[in-house]
Amino acid sequence: MWKLLWRQRVRHESLFWLLQEPMGHGGLMSAPSWVGAAVAKDLRTAGISTLGALMEYTGPDLQETAGLAAGLGWRSQRIVCRLLSHWRACLTGQERHMLGESNCPLF
Repeated sequence: MWKLLWRQRVRHESLFWLLQEPMGHGGLMSAPSWVGAAVAKDLRTAGISTLGALMEYTGPDLQETAGLAAGLGWRSQRIVCRLLSHWRACLTGQERHMLGESNCPLF
């Protein structure tokens, strides 16, 4: 329930805060239940705790599956692709646009 209420309130207007969005713990970018509990551990092991850290592996469009699969130690790029698709769907159109336009030297 909290995720639904939070989703309606959060609208990132700053790229800085969007890149700081956490990757878990029931937040906006948490992993779906179908990937299992091990994904949180694999994300921590790979050092992926924020959307900005995820973009280091996937690029600003969250499309690069090979880099993320290697970083997580997963073989299946199909599952990584589904996971990235889920995370892209979690973002609003404006947020995806901000990420796409970013030439972030933050990484």
